[in-house]
Amino acid sequence: AARELIAVDWSAESGRMRSLLLTTLATGLSLADEAFLETALVDRNATVRTTAAHLLACLPDSAWCQQMTEWGRSLLTIQPKAASTVQATVQATVQADVEPKVHPNPDSLSLQITLPPLDDPTQPESFPSLLLGLSLGLSPTAGQDSGPSPLRQQQEALAQIIGCMPLNHWHQGSPTDLIRAAANHPQGAIALGGWQLAALRQQNQAWADALLQQQLTVLHSDHPSPQTAEAMMSGLADLLLVLPLRRREALLTAYVPPSIHHQTSLLPTAPSLENGAADGAAIAQWLQLAIASCPRQWPGTPQTDGTGPVWGTWSQAFSDTVLAQLRRDLAHNPSVYLREMQTLARPIGLRLAPMAHSVQALSPLKEHPVPGSPYQQRQWLQTVDIMHDLVNRRLAIWQELAGGQDSPSHPISLP
Repeated sequence: AARELIAVDWSAESGRMRSLLLTTLATGLSLADEAFLETALVDRNATVRTTAAHLLACLPDSAWCQQMTEWGRSLLTIQPKAASTVQATVQATVQADVEPKVHPNPDSLSLQITLPPLDDPTQPESFPSLLLGLSLGLSPTAGQDSGPSPLRQQQEALAQIIGCMPLNHWHQGSPTDLIRAAANHPQGAIALGGWQLAALRQQNQAWADALLQQQLTVLHSDHPSPQTAEAMMSGLADLLLVLPLRRREALLTAYVPPSIHHQTSLLPTAPSLENGAADGAAIAQWLQLAIASCPRQWPGTPQTDGTGPVWGTWSQAFSDTVLAQLRRDLAHNPSVYLREMQTLARPIGLRLAPMAHSVQALSPLKEHPVPGSPYQQRQWLQTVDIMHDLVNRRLAIWQELAGGQDSPSHPISLP
C-alpha cells in the first residue's frame, strides 16, 4: 500500500523528497517492491539512486543482488588449500552406514581477493557509482579531485559487492571458519566489512554472532588504537541489534573488559590490580555497547527475547554484570572513565532492572574509591546519584502499579 501511495505523485516530488519517500519502504521491505526500486535506480537524482540501491541490497533474492553475486564470485574466491580438510569422527557411537563428518580447517582456507576496476566495461555503467555512493555517502562525479584514493574506492566497492551477495553463497565453511580465514588474510578486512554489511542487510543472526565474537576479541585482545576502537563501536552496536536481547547480553557478559595484572615496575603489585582492575576507557566502551544493545522501546512496540516482551530493560542477571563493572577498580584512564560516565549515567539508570537489589547495589558506589581530584570525586558522586535516583524512582512506580510488590517478576522500563 505504501508503494502505491508513493507512486501517485512520484515524478512531481523533489529529489530530496523522493529519497525520503523511498526510505519508508524499508519497513516491511519485500520482493514486491523490487520493480519500483529498479525504476528508482535510473532516477535523475543521485541520492534517489543510492537509496534505491541500498534497499535492493537488503533483498538478497533481487536481480540487483544476483548481478552483484555474478560480479563478485570472481573477485572473492575461497578454496581449501592442499589437504585442507580434516577427517573427524564424532566422539560417539557411529553407525556403520554413517560416514564421518568432514570439518574444514579455517587455517587452511585460501582467500583470493581481486579489486574491481571502477571502469569495468563488462558491468553496467551505473554499478561503480552506485556502489561508491553506498560506501562513501556520495555520488562521485567526473573530474572529482578530492576524496578517497582510487585504491580506497576499489576496496570500498568490493566490500559493497560482497555486502550485496546472499550469505548462503559462502558455503565453504561455517561463518566462524570463514571469518577466521579472512582475519588472517592481508586484505581480509575487505571481506569482513562486506560480510558485516550483508549480515546487517539480511539480518542474519549466525553471521552477526560470529562477526561479533571476532570483533570483540580484537577489541579486548589486540588493543587497537582509540581511533580504531571508536570506529568499531558503531558496527558492533548494529550487529548486536541483529541478535535476540538475551543473546546480546550473553555475548557482552562473555567479553567484559579483561583485568590488568601485569606489573609496570619493581614495586609490589597493587591490591586493586589483584582484584581485577581494568582500563577505564575499556569499561566505558563496554558500557556504551551494553546501552546500545538495549534500545528503550517504551511506550512503543516492545522487543522480544523469545519468552515475552522486553521493554528496554536489562535482565536482572545482566544488570548485576553491569553493576559489577561499575564496582571495578581502574588501573588506567580514570579521567576518561569519569568523563564518559557523566553521559552514561542516565542511560544506565534507565536500563538497570528496577528491583530493590539494584538500588541496594548502587548505594555502596558512593564510597567506592575512584582516582581523581576532589572535583572529579564530586562528579563521581553526582553520577552515582543519577543512577541511584532513576532506579529507585522506577522501582517506586512499579511497586505502586503492582500493589506493593517488592519487585517485578518481569521488569519493564518506566519513565
